[in-house]
Amino acid sequence: MVLLLTITFRSKSQTTMKTQAWLPAFCFLWIPFLFSAHPIDSLIDRSIVLQENSGDYGHALELARSALSLAQKDDQKYRSQQGRCQVEIGRCLRALGQYDEALGAYEKALQIRKELFDSAGVASVYNNMSSAYLGMYNFEDAEACSQKAIALYRQIPGSENQLLRACNNWANVLGEKGDRLEEAIAMNRLAIDLIQRIPEKDTLSWIDAEYGFGKRLIQKGDYAAARHHLQQALALGIQLDDGTAIGQAQEGLGVVALHENDLEAAREYFEQAKAMYQQAGDSLALAYVYFNLGELHGSAAQFADARQAYHHARINLNKNVVPGENLGDVIDQRILYNEASRNQFKFRNVLSATIILALLIAIILLTRLVKERAAKMLEKEQKLRLQEEALHTREELLNVKEKLRRIRHSVIKDSVHTMLPYIESNLQESATGAIPQEQFLRFKRMINRLLRKINEPLENMGRPITLKAFAAEMHECAEDAAMMTVRHFSSLDDAGGYPLSNAVAHHMEIIVNLAFSNIRNHAGCRQATIAFEVEGNYLVLDIEDDGKGFDPQHVRKGAEGLVDINDHTREMNGTCRIISSPGQGTQIQIKVPSFLASSEAQANS
Repeated sequence: MVLLLTITFRSKSQTTMKTQAWLPAFCFLWIPFLFSAHPIDSLIDRSIVLQENSGDYGHALELARSALSLAQKDDQKYRSQQGRCQVEIGRCLRALGQYDEALGAYEKALQIRKELFDSAGVASVYNNMSSAYLGMYNFEDAEACSQKAIALYRQIPGSENQLLRACNNWANVLGEKGDRLEEAIAMNRLAIDLIQRIPEKDTLSWIDAEYGFGKRLIQKGDYAAARHHLQQALALGIQLDDGTAIGQAQEGLGVVALHENDLEAAREYFEQAKAMYQQAGDSLALAYVYFNLGELHGSAAQFADARQAYHHARINLNKNVVPGENLGDVIDQRILYNEASRNQFKFRNVLSATIILALLIAIILLTRLVKERAAKMLEKEQKLRLQEEALHTREELLNVKEKLRRIRHSVIKDSVHTMLPYIESNLQESATGAIPQEQFLRFKRMINRLLRKINEPLENMGRPITLKAFAAEMHECAEDAAMMTVRHFSSLDDAGGYPLSNAVAHHMEIIVNLAFSNIRNHAGCRQATIAFEVEGNYLVLDIEDDGKGFDPQHVRKGAEGLVDINDHTREMNGTCRIISSPGQGTQIQIKVPSFLASSEAQANS
């Protein structure tokens, strides 16, 4: 089963980033701070270490607040440290999902750094505020803060890495606004270009730029380019030994493979990303990768596995204090959709089996009816043999027998041969899915027409049909042969009551079936038309389609349809004109002289 996939990415500015698993050995990093730095700076540095290496934001927040209490004892002397403390408090609160409190801390830090004329510090605060607004889905304020940060960094020499981080943040903001994807891609491209000009590159910001660019390109549908940038992010993550960066790049590559229907590659990438996230203990990241695994299983019609993956996604999402955008609602929707798809898949299987059984029964019944009709015809032939003695000459007897044989052969052969392609087509379609109702109606109409011909009294066979009735029947045959709606523009007027020669009617019906079968198999058209007209002593048949056409001068070898149409036209002493060119559709015009049934022919029939 094919599913319409909606892959949800995490914004890196809204999630916990852990460069590696927390190790107790990091405790030794605190010892130099205790002896070589001021207690305020030591507490702030310990808070930063906890944030970047263990993700223990609760403990990190306590340390930052302790440092702020010390700094506030001498408001003037430690004014700069107060700004640092407020920034770290804001970062911890943002990671814990307390965005309003985080913005309050950032506002205080912004005021302090403006008082100290610290342009780089002001830009840094704006960048953090942009991330907080993004977490609240306040895209307007997030964009405004990103613009201010970029404007300041561009005026500060030597701040290329900080400018790169601001560009990445702005690209994330633009990317979350669905109507500004192209602007986000342009900002990501600017960040990539900026990297090339930085002598000492910040590898983590470089990874952010490559990953963000790949994410935007996936949203655009440019999967080849997205794969290139995600592979670059993966290589940098491996170089930095950053488990989260590696997991995000692998998850992105899995999404690319999933969109390209390479399910095995997608499964491998998602499993590798899951292992990385489990090692890092990142429950929100695990929620997203389990969600993508659910999408993968759903696209492969593995509904039980999909349900289990969505369940794990929900469990991991509930473990995280940071809301995963609207992932919870999306998971609930996909669980419901997965169940509906599973039920629909079962229903389709049952329906397909039912359709196949119904078609087999129809074939058996039609075969039985044909045999019964043939038996009745044989019985009538036997009666005719008994009447041979009453005929004056053997020649008259042979004429009657030949006429009956041709009528019976024409009725059964033409009708059954017309039915066989539809039966085959419907059987093929029933193996892959449900058959459209329109095809069933045409199939039913053909069966009814066949039954009508089979059950027609023998004495009526061979009697001429009027042009109007014949045109209506040929319109029906055209729609059945083409398996589509065919427009009918016959303008017979008073000529509609003319009796049509049986020979002309026979060849015309074959030509209509051949022509519209060719339209179905080769034309690839949206619409086709059939029209009958009377021009003097000529009956004119016009068939047109708006398909891909062909060059009549270079008809491929083996085009039996066109050859047969010409042969049947010559049998009626008529002319066939084919007008076509590549991309311009096709028109076939058949003109037949002496098409009316003579009184003698009518008497004989």
